[in-house]
Amino acid sequence: MGRSRRGDESPMSFFSFQDVMMCTIGVTIVITMVLIMQIGADAAVVEATESQANADLPKSRAELASEAAGLKDRLNLAAQKKSPNQAIVRGTLRQELRSELDKRQRALDEKKNVELKVREMVALSSADPSAIEAAELIRKRDELEERLASTQLRRRVTYLLAQDDRKPVIIEVSGAQLVAGTNAEQDSPLAIPLNDPATAAALLKQWIQSLPDPTKRTLLFVVKPSGIAMWRDISQTFANDTELSSLPRGLDLIEEESYTSDRFRPAAQGAKP
Repeated sequence: MGRSRRGDESPMSFFSFQDVMMCTIGVTIVITMVLIMQIGADAAVVEATESQANADLPKSRAELASEAAGLKDRLNLAAQKKSPNQAIVRGTLRQELRSELDKRQRALDEKKNVELKVREMVALSSADPSAIEAAELIRKRDELEERLASTQLRRRVTYLLAQDDRKPVIIEVSGAQLVAGTNAEQDSPLAIPLNDPATAAALLKQWIQSLPDPTKRTLLFVVKPSGIAMWRDISQTFANDTELSSLPRGLDLIEEESYTSDRFRPAAQGAKP
């Protein structure tokens, strides 16, 4: 209880009202200064962060632009690789392969049926040696025919041709002969015995010029090991020719036993031009 003045009933305090107000003002000033200092420190941190972000912004933009350019190039390359023309060519090739597989499957099913019938015949006449021998011969024949078909498919070389205004001319060169043809059934193939490169080149030129649109052709030389020297001579002759030198030319090397068409099989080497 505070002291009271003599003759006065109100309590007496140690601090006056002015003292309390001064203390309150001082505390308020201190708190305000602390808050101002804290806000200044936070503002400095924010300013430093923004400065660092602004400094990294041009670098980030350059990196993003470079990455975007790279992605665009990759998209363009992928679009070129997956062009509609190539998709059509691949689809056609898949259909042909599927048709070939279906034919072989039907042949295998027929073969199994024949073998089953032969086994039944053998079972009925097991005592007949000629029936057993006939069944074995039929089995060997079917096996050899299947192996021959597989070997011929492996030896045949197939090319994927893009859609183009220029039509391909396939020229197969071996040591014994030169065979030329197109992918059109109405164009007759050409076979030339290779006795003289100059004569072969002249006959080949005459045949190319007899084709429809001879100036819109692409020459694809398919060369076997035995025909490399002959191809060099013919290619040099074509390079010096004013009419044939403008035609695009390609080159592919294949094995001696391979061929590009059923009409170009090595067994047909004795054909006349």
